[in-house]
Amino acid sequence: MKFGKETKRYTADILTKIAEYLLSIVILGSIISGHFYPQLLFASFVSFLLLVVIAIMLVASTED
Repeated sequence: MKFGKETKRYTADILTKIAEYLLSIVILGSIISGHFYPQLLFASFVSFLLLVVIAIMLVASTED
């Protein structure tokens, strides 16, 4: 399935916003709750990186 340039850029923007919100919610939630779970923070950071890399790949593929 082929997507247009606007669709890829819009999807990349959505993925970066999801990544930002995911990481900030996990960090803020751990601060508010008073419990620190390193595994949860690590998993959210890995998810953040994965979503950002996918967004970068989408934007890079629109430049072709």
